[in-house]
Amino acid sequence: MRELIFLYCGVIFLMYLSQIYFPVETQLGHRKARNFIWNKTDIFMIAIIIWLTCFSFLRTSYNDTGTYIAHYETAKGVIESIKDGVLTDFAGNPLSTMYRSLIRDITDNYHVYFFFPAFFISLAIVKFFKRYSVNPAFSLLIFFSIGTYVLYIAALKQCLAMFFLLMALPYAIDKKYIRFYVLVLIAILFHTHAFMFALVPFLLHKPWGKTTWILLGATAFAMLTYDATLGAFMEYAQSIGADRYAADAME
Repeated sequence: MRELIFLYCGVIFLMYLSQIYFPVETQLGHRKARNFIWNKTDIFMIAIIIWLTCFSFLRTSYNDTGTYIAHYETAKGVIESIKDGVLTDFAGNPLSTMYRSLIRDITDNYHVYFFFPAFFISLAIVKFFKRYSVNPAFSLLIFFSIGTYVLYIAALKQCLAMFFLLMALPYAIDKKYIRFYVLVLIAILFHTHAFMFALVPFLLHKPWGKTTWILLGATAFAMLTYDATLGAFMEYAQSIGADRYAADAME
């Protein structure tokens, strides 16, 4: 806990220094249309990304870490996974399984398996806040305070999926929907729940316009007819293995 508190205070302070010495406005004036992930990374941001990544991927315990390690150590290789039909099991997070198999073929060191999700989500979060937040340090404070960073430590599939979803956001904002949905599809193949992000383009219109009322009406209808709508959807999800994947979500 002490190390986490130190991390909490340290990265927020570093983000504050980043905004002071490398104001985000200096980046917004250059190639606005490109994805935020390609924007210049200052020295303070680099320090934050490294710190967040190391804290996550070097862990040996915490939450479901023991389960992650156990699943990794017993994971099949890439060839065997392909023969088992992993790539055609679209509801079973195939890219997540293939990622695990690929790393397992390379090394038996589970820290390498932890490294890439930890690095990608740390990179995306830090650069996303720096690009879009009017106060990146405060955004990072909220990110930590509501427990999102800690949840990412306990969610490898979700980390990889969220990396692609965050990468997709600028394309939704710029109405480049083909690129947006390609990245959402990749995210879905890491974690099926990423399909909810497909609604994002409908949420970027003027608030309380026609789209807002349609979505509110659809939500109210689904709540009032739960058994016939959401309930039926959940039954279908269970029929294709949602229970198994939910039980396996900590892998």
